[in-house]
Parts: sequence; C-alpha cells; structure tokens
Amino acid sequence: MAPFVSAINSNEDVLTLTLGDDASIQHRLYRLSKGSRVRFMPAACLRGRSIKLEINYPFNKKNFDRLDFTTLHFGVDPTSPNSDPYTDLFFELAGTFDFRYTVEPSDNSILGISKQRKADEGPKQPNKFQGHIIVESEIMLGSRRLTLDNLSIMTMIPPAMGPTIAMIDLQADQSLAQPQEQGGSNSCYSLKNQLRLNPKLFGEDPDKADAKLAEIVAQANKPRDEGGLGLVLIMDVVYNHTSPDSEWLNDHPEAGFNLVNSAFLRAPFVLDRAIALMSKQIGDGTLDLPRRVQSQEDVTRLIDHLEYQILPCAHPAEHLSLALSRSLSLSLSLSLSLSLSLSSNSTQHSDLTSSPFISFKKTMRIVDMDVALHRSSYLVHRNAQWACAWLRNEIKNYNGALDHEYGHANAPSAQCLMPSYLGSAMGSLRGTMAYERLDPTGPCLGDIDEQHPLFSPYFTILAKGRKQDTYDYSPELLEAFDLEHCLVNNGWLFGGDPSTDFVHPTSRAYLRHDVVIWGDCVKMRYGSGPKDSPWLWEHMAEYTRRVCKNFHGVRIDNCHSTPRHVGQYMMDIGRTVRPDLLVVAELFTNSAETDAAFTNQLGISTLIGEYTLEHSLPLMALNALISNGTGTTRGFDELWPDKMNVVADPRKYRPWTGNNKPKSDDEVGISTGLYRFRRVLNQLHHRLTDEHYDQAYVDLKSNDIITVTRHCLKTLQEVTVVARLAFSGDNLGDESAELHLEAPGRVKRVILAARPIAAAKPAGDLQSSKWSYGHSLEYEDFLNVEPKECPNLDITSHETGDRLRVSKFRPGAVLVYTVEPLPAMLNAVTTIENILKQPNHPVEMTAVDLNHALFRCNQEEETEEGKQDGVYYIPNYGPLKFVGLLGLIPLLDEIVASNNLGHPLCDNLRAGPWLLKFLAQHLAKRNSCKPLASILWDAAKVYMDLPIGRRPWAFSQVVSYVYNIVYNYATGRLMSDQAGQCRFVELLTLSSVQLYGLDARRTLDKASLEQDSAQLSMAAGLPHFAAGWMRSWGRDTFIALRGLLMVTKNYEGAKLLILRYAAVVRHGLIPNLFDGGRNPRYNCRDATWWWLQAIKDYCTLVPFGEDILFEVVERRFPSDDPREFEESGTVSMPLCLIMHEVLQKHLHGIEFREWNAGPDIDRDMSPEGFDIAIHVDRETGFIHGGSRWNCGTWMDKMGSSERAGNKGHPATPRDGAAVEIQGLAYSVLSWLAAMPKCPLQPLHTESVGSGEKTWTFEHWADLLKANFSKHFYVPRMDAGDYDSYVVNEELVNRRGIFKDTVGSSAEYTDYQLRPNFPVALAVAPELVSDAHALSALRLAEEVLLGPLGMRTLDPSDWKYRPNYDNSNDTDDYQVAKGFNYHQGPEWLWPIGYFCRAILNFADNKQDTIHRINQFFARHEEHLAHSHWVGLPELCNENGSFCADSCPTQAWSAAAVLDVLYDANMLSNPIQQKSPRRSSSFRAFRLSSV
Repeated sequence: MAPFVSAINSNEDVLTLTLGDDASIQHRLYRLSKGSRVRFMPAACLRGRSIKLEINYPFNKKNFDRLDFTTLHFGVDPTSPNSDPYTDLFFELAGTFDFRYTVEPSDNSILGISKQRKADEGPKQPNKFQGHIIVESEIMLGSRRLTLDNLSIMTMIPPAMGPTIAMIDLQADQSLAQPQEQGGSNSCYSLKNQLRLNPKLFGEDPDKADAKLAEIVAQANKPRDEGGLGLVLIMDVVYNHTSPDSEWLNDHPEAGFNLVNSAFLRAPFVLDRAIALMSKQIGDGTLDLPRRVQSQEDVTRLIDHLEYQILPCAHPAEHLSLALSRSLSLSLSLSLSLSLSLSSNSTQHSDLTSSPFISFKKTMRIVDMDVALHRSSYLVHRNAQWACAWLRNEIKNYNGALDHEYGHANAPSAQCLMPSYLGSAMGSLRGTMAYERLDPTGPCLGDIDEQHPLFSPYFTILAKGRKQDTYDYSPELLEAFDLEHCLVNNGWLFGGDPSTDFVHPTSRAYLRHDVVIWGDCVKMRYGSGPKDSPWLWEHMAEYTRRVCKNFHGVRIDNCHSTPRHVGQYMMDIGRTVRPDLLVVAELFTNSAETDAAFTNQLGISTLIGEYTLEHSLPLMALNALISNGTGTTRGFDELWPDKMNVVADPRKYRPWTGNNKPKSDDEVGISTGLYRFRRVLNQLHHRLTDEHYDQAYVDLKSNDIITVTRHCLKTLQEVTVVARLAFSGDNLGDESAELHLEAPGRVKRVILAARPIAAAKPAGDLQSSKWSYGHSLEYEDFLNVEPKECPNLDITSHETGDRLRVSKFRPGAVLVYTVEPLPAMLNAVTTIENILKQPNHPVEMTAVDLNHALFRCNQEEETEEGKQDGVYYIPNYGPLKFVGLLGLIPLLDEIVASNNLGHPLCDNLRAGPWLLKFLAQHLAKRNSCKPLASILWDAAKVYMDLPIGRRPWAFSQVVSYVYNIVYNYATGRLMSDQAGQCRFVELLTLSSVQLYGLDARRTLDKASLEQDSAQLSMAAGLPHFAAGWMRSWGRDTFIALRGLLMVTKNYEGAKLLILRYAAVVRHGLIPNLFDGGRNPRYNCRDATWWWLQAIKDYCTLVPFGEDILFEVVERRFPSDDPREFEESGTVSMPLCLIMHEVLQKHLHGIEFREWNAGPDIDRDMSPEGFDIAIHVDRETGFIHGGSRWNCGTWMDKMGSSERAGNKGHPATPRDGAAVEIQGLAYSVLSWLAAMPKCPLQPLHTESVGSGEKTWTFEHWADLLKANFSKHFYVPRMDAGDYDSYVVNEELVNRRGIFKDTVGSSAEYTDYQLRPNFPVALAVAPELVSDAHALSALRLAEEVLLGPLGMRTLDPSDWKYRPNYDNSNDTDDYQVAKGFNYHQGPEWLWPIGYFCRAILNFADNKQDTIHRINQFFARHEEHLAHSHWVGLPELCNENGSFCADSCPTQAWSAAAVLDVLYDANMLSNPIQQKSPRRSSSFRAFRLSSV
C-alpha cells in the first residue's frame, strides 16, 4: 500500500498537494479533516507549463454535482519563469471530490524542433491527470462531534437478533447487516425487496415498520446524558445482486444479465441446463449413476458422463461459432445478389460501417447482411465474389479467435471448439464436486436430485422464464425458455480483476465454470450509466436514500465486485440525504492500486477486517490504540468457535443482561467472554481521540510481543499497550516471558492487566438450534487499578522515569497503563515552545558565515587545522552530506513527509542530544553564528528532560527554526530580483553559498590579508573538488563567477577572486589549478579568456564595476623566470595593466615548459605534454595553441590506463584554435575597443614589409569577426556562398554546424559536433549570421541535447561513448579509466551557454523563454530532491546517474542562473541599470606604474 498512499505535507495550517506529471496521482489517498486548507502547487517537473486546474467541490455549499467542475486560478501565471504558482481551497464539506488538471504538452525542446512529429500525428495533445480528495465525515450526537477515529463498531446480524432489535451497551457503535426483507435463502445479503423492512422484525405494515425503525434509531442516537445509548448506527448496503425471488425482476428482467441483453451467456446457460437435467435424471433414476458421491471414482463417473455423453448432444459450441460450409457460401452469394437494391440508397446504412455484423438471434449467432454489405465495401465496388470471399475470411477469423482462445488454433471450429473449453470447465467441476461432496472441511452435500443438483445453478429462471416443462439435451433446448427471463447469478471469481466485471462478452468465466457461484443472488446489470438501466438505477438510488435517512453511515457489502461508478453514484446520492455520511466497505482486491481507486471514488473511510480466536484480546487491545475506527462482529467477544452462517444459521443471539450477571448459559452480559475488556478498551479508544493523543509509536519487542504507545503532545501523557499474541498451538501456561520496560514519567494507572489462566471450552451446546454459544476462557484480570495491585508488575522509580518489570507474561496476555510526565519534562517542552515563539533573531552574516552555517562537506572540514569536525555519522544510516544545517534539512523533510519515526536518525535523536550539540559546537566556531548556536544550546540543556518520544519533534522544530533564520537571510541577501523570485532560484542561490568558502590550507599566506579573505576560494564541485590543490580551478571559477557570485550580488566575492587570480598571472596566463598560489599550474589556454570575460561581466553588471580595473594587485610572480619567485619581492600594479600584459603576451606568443615538469605535478602526462605554446594567427586573429600531447581546454581528460594503452594520451587535445576561445576573445576585445578614453592602446606594433602594423583592440576584434564564419562554419552543399568557406569535404560529417576547432593536429576532430560553439554564440553573437546560428543551434538541440545536460560528442561519431566510469580499467582504449570523460557523457554547464545563445538569435524571445523555463523543470526537480542541494557535474546516457560525477558542481548551477538572469532581463527590459562612473577610465600615466 505504501507506494500509493501520500501524506499531504503540512506547513502550519496549509496542506500542500503537489501536482505532478505522474498518472499514479489517481491512486494516491489524500485524506483531510473538515476545515482543512489545501494548497495546490505545481511540482518542479511542471515548471513553466500552462496548467488548468478544476475541482468539483460545491462552492457556496450548493448541491454537489460530480460532473460540475470549477476552475481554480493560480495566484500567478504558472508559465512565468520567476514565480511559484499556487492556489488555496478550504474544504468545509465532507465527501470525496475529484480534481483534474490539464498540462500543456512539452516536447522538451527549446527551439521547438526536437523529435519532429509526423504530419499525420497532428498537434501534441495536453496531458490530463485526475486525483481525489476525501474529506472525512463528522457526526454530531447531541453536542458531541465524532469522527471516524472515535468509532468502535460492532456488527450485528438482524435475523439473529430475534423478533426485536436490541442494542448492547458496550460504548460500541452498531453496524447492522441488512434489515430489509430477505429472500428465500434467509440471507440478509440476498434481499427480496430493498425498499421494504423485514416483516419478521418490523411487522407487515410498511408504515409502522418505518416508524419502528425510526424509533429505534432515535433512542440509539440520543446522547447518554439524555437517557439514550449515544450510538452511531451504520447499515450494510448491497448493490450488485438481489434475491432470485425479487418480484420486481419479472417486470424488469433488463436489470439483470439475461440471455437477450447478454446473449454471450447462452453457451454457459446450455451447460447449466444440461447439468440441471442430468441432476433430475439421476434423482429419478433415469440415469444409472450414483445419487450420493462417496469416492473419487464417483466424481470421475459423473463428470465423464457429463462431458462425453450429455454435452456433445447439447453442443454449447453452436452458440459461440459460426459454421462455415458450402451452403453458407451459396447463401452469401444469394444474399449479396438479392441486396443490389440497397445500392440506390447507400447513405441509408452509412452508420453500419462500424457496427458488428455477427449478432445473436434466437438460438444461434447470425450474420447481419446489411452490415456485412457495408463492411465489405460491396456497395462501392459491386463485386459479389470479392464480398463473399471477404465475409468468409471474417467468419474464419472470428471462429479462429475463439479456437485460439481455447487452445485449438489448428482445429476446425464447429467440430473441435467444444473440447477446448470443456477441458477447463470439467476441471473446475471436478474440483468443486470433490470439495462439496467428499472433503470433510466442505459442506458434505447429500443426494443428487432436481432440488439438489450436481452444482449450484449459474442461472435463475424467473416465473416467466420457462415456456415448457420438458426439454432434452440438444442445441434447441433454448426454445424451452423465454430468454429475457433467464438471468445469470452472481458469485466470486478467484484471481480475477475486481475492477473488471466478469460478465461481459469477452469473459469466459461462466463458460469455464471459474465462478464460485452464489445461487441465491442474481447479478445486477447497471451498464455504463443510468441510461443503460434506468429503472434499476432509480430503484437502488431510492434504496440508498432510505438507508441514509436513518443511518449515519453505510457499509458496502461485496464492494470489490460492485462496479465503481455504481458505488460512486450511490454514495453521491447518499450524501445528498446525509452530507456527513460515513462510508465503510468490505474490500478485498489484493491490489493496492485497485483498493485506492475504490477508496478514492467512493470516499471510503475505512475497511472491515477480522481476527482469530486466539488473538482476540491482544488484538483488541492493540486496535484500541490505532488512530482510526475499530470494529468487531458480535460473536467474537463471546468467543464463538466459528462465524455465524448468514444464510442457513437459525440460531439467535443470546439475550443481553447488561451489567447484571447472566442467570444461565442462555444469557450474556458484561461478564461474558471479552465484553468487559471490550467496554474498557472502547472507552479508552474514545478518550484517546477526544483528548488528542495524536502521536503513536509501535515497537516489536519479539516475534509475539508488541508495544504501542499513544502520546498527547499537549499534556505529554501517554498510554501504552503491551500485548503478547497467542498463536494456534501456543501453551497458554507458558510464563517464561519477562519484560523490562521504561516509562518516560510515572506509571499512574493500570487500565487493564489480563492473562488467560484456562483454555477455551464450550459454554453451552454449540449445536443448539436456539442460541449461539461461545467458548468459556478464564482470565486473571485487573481493570482500572493502581499499579501496585497487579501481582506480576514491579515498578521502580528513577530520576528519568519509571522502570517496569512484567513477569509471567503468558501468550494472550495484555497490559495497558497510563504514564504521567515528570515536572522536568513539562518544563523542557515549555522551553522548546518558548524558543519557537521568539521572533526571528536578527543576524548579520557574511558569505563565509553562511557557508559555515549551512554547508561544509567532510573533505572541507578535514583540511581545517584544529577544526577537524568531519560530518556527523548516523548509526545504521551513514554520514550526512554536510556539517552544517543543510546536511540535515533534506533528510528531515523526507522523514516528515513519510512520517517515518522509525528512521535511524529518529533512533539517534531519541537516544541522546549528540547531534544537537554537534551542530551547536560547529556554529559556535564563527562569531556571527554564535547567536544561532546559543539557540541550539538552550534546547540541548533541556533535551534529555524531554519525553523520549518528543525528542525527534523538538530537534526537528528547533533545527528548522534556526535553518529558516539562516535561509531567509541568505536568500534575502543574495537573491537578485533580476534573476527572479521563486523556489528554483532560491535553491540555485544556495549553490553560491555552498561552493564559496574557506580552504585553510590553500592561502597566499600574506600577513597583510585578513584571515578569511586569504582562505576564500570557490570549490569547483563537491566532494571531489572540495579541498586542497584540487579545490580551486581557474577555468571553473570564472565560468561560474557571473552566475554564482554576480547574479547573486556577492560582488565582493567576485572581485576578490578576480584579483586573487590576477596576483598569480604568469606567462600571460592565469593558472588552471590555483593551489593557494603556492604551486599553480599554467597548463590551459582557455582559463585566461574566461577570466577576462568575467572582468568584462563584472564591469557591466556590478554597480561602479569599472573601478575594479584600477584595483592595485600585488603580483606573486613578478616575472616568468622561476628564480624570480624566490629571489624577488612582489610588484604592484593595477588590474588593467595586468590585463594589458596578458593580451600583449598572447600577441607576442607564449611558449614555455611547465615548472617542475614531470610526475611530481602530473604522473600521467607524457614529457611532451608539459610544453605549452600559444600564438595568434596574423591572418585570422585566431588564438592557436596546444599539441596532441596536452589538453588545454575544459575537455581535459588525460589517459591513465597502462592496461588499455591510453596513459599519457589526451582524450580530447582540441589543439589549434578552439571555437569558444575565439568567441571569448572577440567579446573581450570588442568591449575594450568600445571603451572610451582607454590608455592601454596599442597592444603591439610589429614590422610588416617596409612598414609597421599596429595591433589595437579594434583591429584584433575586426580580424576575428572577418574570419570566424569563413573558417568555422560548415555550410550546406546548396549554399549560394559555399566557396567562401574553408572546408575539407573529405572530413565533413554534418553540415550547418560550427567546427569545434580549426587547425588541430588530427584534422578530423575540427569537424566534430560538440557543445562548445554555443559559448561563442552566447558571448559574441556578432560573429555569425542569424541563419547560420539558428541552423547550428537547431542541429545541436536535435543531436546533443539531453534531459539535464548536453552530450559532449555527436552520437554518430565513432568515438562516442556516453557512459563515464572512472573505475573501468579494461582493455578498451576508448573508455578505460574514464577516457571518455568528454566523449559523450552529458555535461550540465554547456546548457547555460546553449540557452543564452538561443536567446540571442530567437525570433520570438518570449516563446523561447517559455520553452527554456519548461526545460529547466528537470533541473528544479533534481534540486528539490538532492541531499547535496546542487546540480551535478555530468550525467551518463540520456540523463542517467553517473556515480563518478560530483553531485554538485559550481558551473552547473551558475550556468542555469545565468540563463534565468538573461531571460528575466529580456522579459523586463526596463530594469535599473548598474550605476556607472562618468567616464570608463581614469586618467593615469603608464610610466608611473
């Protein structure tokens, strides 16, 4: 049941119901109490999609109409990218209500071109979902308000109550089986007249009978303090069958399945009549067969005679198949010839083209020639021969389907169909006969005759159904009956699908004799709605109205076989009479989904269950503590040895003496059986609900000993039941069990202590025809006593509570006691409540403080000298993800949502305050977090004084309180209005907090720098890139800088990192691996250009951002000479001059060998790989670099498998001119060129022939622009300007793309389709035409776009390997040791630049923003469920999980934030621009620096 039951998450007084894209919502159970407020909120997976939400709740308390839906409007547009839409609804009426919602379809396309639909498919249809909400009933008895949880129900069988209906006073509400007029079988579940009360109980006068019932109901309902019984009354209702002697059946045979409206039943009817005739002939001696079955041989003789002698004569097969013969062919030809007259008016029968042409008539199946003519297209083609051939083939197919169904696909239909299905039918009949007539546990039926046939009849023949008294075994036996008045009986189909009616044309259940038949019940035929059987629907509706007029609730008998739409309709009728109708049901479907469907559609409050004799008292006690209604049937508490037979049992209930002792065994009173226990436990059950003992905890002490505790959150009082189950064969004298229990307080009272002291024995004549007797089972019991009065209970008091020792705890024993809290416990709860009532503490926290309070993974903490906390380890669960609060919050959310108090975390919280103290100690390490730590310390001081069951609650509340303070501050401080205000942006913003923090061991070690700023850095990802030399990567930092720090307004952090890397510029490059500035590596070509782009973004996005250009930077490396690092001091210069130096050195050319080259800095690289070379092509302006032995861009996987032979081989060298570097260069150079008063020109002057050539920003940028498309674009063959592009036709794989590189050592790699070109299109859209850009982007979406990221290589490429596994060390060169890191796995960060590029070129930008918003639904959903609270580094094929990926990566979150920022700026162009200085550059002299 668990996967289909959903608790609606509670947030104060608002219950949030999430609307997702999972059709299983229809199987979830949403239960509310009246007065609840529900918040409907689209799930993350529906982000950005238009949603229409409707509900059939009757607003303004008007009459409920299930088909009348009202549209609910969300407070904001669900398609908005910057909103969290929701709508609230108060539920003040009880009932079951349907909500449905239609969701705009999504093709997961951003440009709208993915997976092009076929022309004939038409537009994609909206997705439709439906769910149900059940609002529980409330019953008023006087001034007392009752819900299902209050009820303790006892079911009574009216015929067993004697001539009068008398209630017994056990403080148990009464459930009555049918008091209506019964049929001939005397079963109260086989009614003769649903609209008349039983004359044996209420008299013959209907009016007096109704008045008598009303009087009984009034007395039962009257509150106890007014002299009544204070009982809720519930009555059984039966909808799916009626008694065969129901007089109305003769007038309305269409209400059942008869042989006219259900002609497919004729074959089983022939079989049934053959059995009846055989039984008659056995009885009158016509057949020489045994009248009484006494052996298996008798069974064989009878069944063989039926199968081989009788059925071949009756031939049921003729009612299933169509004989195909020469005469039929001739008749078809004749019929077709005679039907030519139809051709003059073909429209007359146009509706027949989809009609069935095989139908029933009289005793056979026939072909409707009018329909056949149209179906065969005869009227169009006039080809009689062809039409005959077509019809012959259709008949063969029809019969062949039957043959196949019965396992004789190769046999001629007319001759061999019968044995195929009879094999199944005869097998069923053999088993049934053996059980009913030989098995000692069966009914042991007697002689066979007409009145006692071989088998219970499958059909009822009404008074009007028999046309003649005699018939024989022949296919014509149907002529002896009026087919409309021959109706099929109801029954039970073992293993069948209860949601599907087993009486339908394709079912063979009756033919196979699979139905366990109820011979006294005619099955009702409702059809699909009231129009199919109007009289029956209205009859049963009136029946429902009359029941609901007198009774508070109904119990739907045989609910699992009642068509759901019928049950729903009748319950809706009932609620019009009694709005707070309580609905319980007998429901056994063996399917959680089907149970949920019945429960939701009918509004079922609870189901009916039973338990065995040995378990009676223990289960009774345990059930008393459940937070639901409880129930029993009269007889169990009297210890009846078996259930009363509701059909044939003539015995009556013994008279009830109440509190008086019975005078004989013919009476029962409160001292009989378990009644005294029942009354006490019913009183307890009512009290627990009324006094709000709302928390429950179950503990399985052993295989047969269970404890259940109900806890009152307000008073801290508890009630505990300890029960030892008694199984069949247990020794009730076994006193070896001794229990040791602890009570969180003082044991105040023993409500019940009982143990059996003698085995059950008959209390009277169990076979008496007058009374129903039970067993006598003696108990030693104590009711409502002081603990010291119980002889086998020893209690010792301690400071923390009482300890109980329970001895001689026999099977069947029960102990129920109450616990009062200690004063310290009450004080502790008051302290916690006072903490939670305090207004939010004002806090001032830096980004470092926020990182410390919320995050810090294990690897980060282990690097802090003297602060090696590590994360908290939960026994039987494992380590948390973070030391900070967000290590716990996602886990707490899951536990609360699933109400899983058995989680290992809860066990740990109950055991001690360790986790609370751990968090407090961690927070206290930073001054700004100490006020938060003090809150936790205050809670920790009283934590162990709390009742053990309240500790998880207290912890969750206090930690959530502190977390909300930090979360609200963080999102308020960091969230940018320009990126949007919604939960998705909030979660992304937390990534900036998560990944920007301290790394104590990697610092520049400058005394002039403050401690925090010296240690600050951005982690590339967690946990793999969390600390040490692997933490800070130049490329990752500056790809992520705009999104994580600028968009989130952490301008100081962005500035610090820009300047930090400027301090270690060397060779005209920033380092790839920062390593705290101690041993940086300068082995990449792209990081420097990402750094320059970040500076541009800082100047344009940040208020007065240009000021950073004049920040003075202390250079760590004053020159490129390794000796300068040790021998010289630092040199200071403004950032703008360092930028100038970087650009100059690129123009001059960069060539060096890495310092300390060798295995000390890279154990996998070949010697040649340490040689770094970069130059600018004078003709194109392209920045070239690298070699086949190193990888200088982000696709930097170096092979490391000696076994596979890829060690020292770069998987993706991308040497030459990488496409994204050219885009970044143009972006930076054009920006600098456009900046007024820039004194940094010229960059470089060089001799060209007899003159000089001056390189300015503008010149370089223009050169890049003029050559970019010419060299990078691969045009289509039909392009008019095809010859103007540089293309090697032999290497082209796809056209309409941009090359990945130009001039690589392996030229074919230039033409690989990878997700790098969108970077250039995003930052420098001026480089390309709109047509070229859109062509390439469309192809990239179609080929590279995955669910979360982008494939790093075209799947058509022979090197494509989409699944990354770094532990793979096979012989496969392409994948060993993760060699395919960038050869197909789907990385997330390129998505950001892909979307930004699309925004640059899309014609309809708002539609594109809408599609992008939808696409990010998966990202939001991932974030919402990630315990790492981040977006992963990469995924494997089609978005599948990659175990070797960082679960949270800086540039992944940053890329999405970048897109949301750009999209919001496009949607809201009138935004406050960042303040600027009056001029872009201050005046200064280069020579002075």
